[in-house]
Amino acid sequence: MVSVIITSFKEPKTIRKCISSIADRKYSGLPTPYEIIQVSPDDLTLKQGLKEAHRLGLNKKQYIQIKDPKKGKPFALKMAIDKAKGDLIIFTDGDVYFGENAVR
Repeated sequence: MVSVIITSFKEPKTIRKCISSIADRKYSGLPTPYEIIQVSPDDLTLKQGLKEAHRLGLNKKQYIQIKDPKKGKPFALKMAIDKAKGDLIIFTDGDVYFGENAVR
C-alpha cells in the first residue's frame, strides 16, 4: 500500500486539484491499494478536500481527513504518519500537484 500525506493550511483553492492529481491513477501512476491522508487545521480547506474526495468517489479507506490542532507542521505530520498504513509514504502539500507518472 502507498500512503500519500497532504499537509495544507488555508489552501481551499488548491487542495481539490492536489487531491485529483493524486487520485487520477492513470495520470499520477499511483498503484493500488492507496490512501490519501489530508491533514489541515482550517475547516474551509478540509471542506474542499472532502468535496473533491466525494466528487472522485473515493471511499473512507482511500481518503482520510485529520483535523490538525494547530501545534505546528511536525505535529501534523506525526499525526498523519501514525494513521498511515502504507509501506511507502509520499509527502506533499496542498498547493502542489502531481505531474504525469510522478509516482511511477
